Amino acid sequence: MRRKFRTLDEKNTGFVSLGEFRKAMNTCALLTPKEVNVIIRSFKEGVTQFEYKLFESVLFETRFELARSRLMDTNISKMSGHLIDEFMLLDKAGTGKISIT
Repeated sequence: MRRKFRTLDEKNTGFVSLGEFRKAMNTCALLTPKEVNVIIRSFKEGVTQFEYKLFESVLFETRFELARSRLMDTNISKMSGHLIDEFMLLDKAGTGKISIT
């Protein structure tokens, strides 16, 4: 992606327009349409350019948020109940605490 951004950045400013960014994202086979939409929606109103050296961190944050969202969409209450049961097995003294060391 960095190579693609550099190609679009003919003046070597480190920025691409949002239009160029959107076009690059929509033609990238490495991103899902949902990832593209979340990234584009994350731009603040009035922003017209994207500093492409930030792309890796933006993509990481986007994928992290989407993964967390998917986890929350699964039946989290069942998972939390299961985790509590497992922690209780480790809490031999019944203190409500376990050691992480």
